[in-house]
Amino acid sequence: MVIALIFIQLGMFDGLFYSKGNNKSRWGRFRDRVLGILDLLSFSFLFKREFLVLKTNSKRWFVYGITALYLGFAWIISVNQIGANYLFGTFNITFFDDRTQYDKGLAPEMNSLRYEPALVNGRPAFYGCIQNEIISDDYVKLFVVYWVSFNRYLKDRFEHYGYQESYPKLPDAAAYDQFRKKNDSLYQRALNDLFTIRIDQQIQDSLHWKNYVHPKTAEEGYITYIPIDQLANKEHLLKVETTYISGDSTRTGLWMKIPFWKQD
Repeated sequence: MVIALIFIQLGMFDGLFYSKGNNKSRWGRFRDRVLGILDLLSFSFLFKREFLVLKTNSKRWFVYGITALYLGFAWIISVNQIGANYLFGTFNITFFDDRTQYDKGLAPEMNSLRYEPALVNGRPAFYGCIQNEIISDDYVKLFVVYWVSFNRYLKDRFEHYGYQESYPKLPDAAAYDQFRKKNDSLYQRALNDLFTIRIDQQIQDSLHWKNYVHPKTAEEGYITYIPIDQLANKEHLLKVETTYISGDSTRTGLWMKIPFWKQD
């Protein structure tokens, strides 16, 4: 799709668009509408006149070549950088690297973005993170980034438990406090249905979740604190699974896994 947009941006399809029909014909009106939409989507209306002047006063093959080279490199670099974090539907290209025995598919690895100290200069956690690789605290502070893919399942859970998004009319402050506690418990049940947390395959249930905006990355998500004071001083593996609705069925998939080391 991007390559096709590059060709359209360069005007390589103009000959096909303008070969038939005049501006007043049905094809001409349809063509003008399509080109108008493309001008808006590609922002070419901002520089179209200047580009046409450049194209008519330079060798066309030179303008096409330089523009295609620039857009092509920009596209490859962008997709490659996205692929460093998002491994579905993208790719990673390693230039001039002969270390063929390093990048093994099943090799154990750690993602630095899963730990808060690595989130500097606006680097997003993307999926989520914990406070550090080596933890001497009694709790693991787990932050999970909110994704729009959670919406369908959360909506189902909120409706199932009867979670309310606004206060009803109640007689006094005590009734409001009781309502708030009950409604909060329904919210927690929905979030605990969405997330399944395991440490060394042991499910951590009845967690208390809160909405949270990460102070370093400004990502919106959910935060919870998992007690680990009983864990041994060694390496442990935290897994986060999410439940989602696919078609008419409910499925659970791995969201992220984070190794950490417990020490007193």
